[in-house]
Amino acid sequence: MIKISKKLAFALLAFTAAGFARAQEAHSAQSSEESAQTKVFAPATLADKNMDFFFRVPPNTLMIPNVRRVYRDEKFLLIPLGINLVKKNGDTFKGMFRILLKDPSGRTKVMAEKEIDDVVSVKDALYMFPATAEIFFEETDGLGDYEITLELENLDTGEKTSAATPVTLAEWAKPSPADAGDINRKIVSFNGSYSPEDLYAIFTSPGLSMKQANIPVNYSLYSFFKNAFAKHDFLLKFLAEDFKTQTGEQRYNTLMLFGALDKLGMLDASQSEIETAKEMTKFAKEFENYAACSLDSLWGDFFATGRYEPVEKLIEATKYKSEGKKLLARMKDESVEITEEELQKGILYMAAGWSIDANMPRNPLLNRYVNYAFMHMNEQEKQDFVEALKDGRKRMDSSQNPADAKREESAPIDPELQTEQPQ
Repeated sequence: MIKISKKLAFALLAFTAAGFARAQEAHSAQSSEESAQTKVFAPATLADKNMDFFFRVPPNTLMIPNVRRVYRDEKFLLIPLGINLVKKNGDTFKGMFRILLKDPSGRTKVMAEKEIDDVVSVKDALYMFPATAEIFFEETDGLGDYEITLELENLDTGEKTSAATPVTLAEWAKPSPADAGDINRKIVSFNGSYSPEDLYAIFTSPGLSMKQANIPVNYSLYSFFKNAFAKHDFLLKFLAEDFKTQTGEQRYNTLMLFGALDKLGMLDASQSEIETAKEMTKFAKEFENYAACSLDSLWGDFFATGRYEPVEKLIEATKYKSEGKKLLARMKDESVEITEEELQKGILYMAAGWSIDANMPRNPLLNRYVNYAFMHMNEQEKQDFVEALKDGRKRMDSSQNPADAKREESAPIDPELQTEQPQ
């Protein structure tokens, strides 16, 4: 039910040696040598366990999407955090942290514990303990209200402090399908909550089509659902049940999804449907890296997982400045010669610039990631990046935006971006 993520622990410990102190300083309040009370926090979240939302954001912009209601077999993270573990910067903290679970009957038991022996560089920065807990409830666990407690014991002083996180284990109830007009909005905002209810409602919407114009795959949707349901795979058995009565477009969507996840065996489908789904999956993989399709796939990945890597690749595409300028010239004068490679890179340049600029006002996590990347660019790179956003904005039709909404004017780059802090 609960396991300490050793793989992540090793990754974080390695990051500590290279730059964890910098991350601590980034989330630090004004440092002080005075003693303050030790506090711990134990947010539960459905966010991705690579923790990009913690490490790849500007100073004072950390936000953790909390979860309070969970379902059987749904995996979520408990992130152990502390502050003021030591009396002064650079002291070593020796302690033991434990994770305790109180079930609906009131019984409490220790589910995991780990010893800490670490130098705390900045005492009043958020300190992330060198491990997280991945939690899920099984079929044998009773429904009701649980309490997950993080308990920290200072082995030098014997002092103990704790924080409790309430979580309700509920029976899954299928939400009403989303209205067609809400699909794009819910997708763009999904990584602000990772709500399985929203995911299910979007996918079962009668207005959803996994096709796009004259091709059988909408790559942004294909990538979004493939990545989102890979995370929320406990929902697949409910979709498989729905499939028995589905027809038309909805049946096609389900076949595409289960083909992408290599789960076609879960569906009560005909052999011809299985073969068609396999062909569509093959087609999707073959063209996934083709210019505009690759960008669509990156957006779907980001909106589904909240990971930094897709955004990093989108920003990388804005570096094809010379190809982008050549494509702009070609659009004005057809006599300008352009190779196929230059054309593809030019498309990437303009589409990436336009889509980043258009989606930043709509997605707070994207805004923080872009500002984080911008902070680490040199002056020339910053100028080129802003120029790429402007070129994309000028040349792309805003109606093609994945969010399918009127673009909001806002300052695209703000290294001092301030956002609401976690409560």
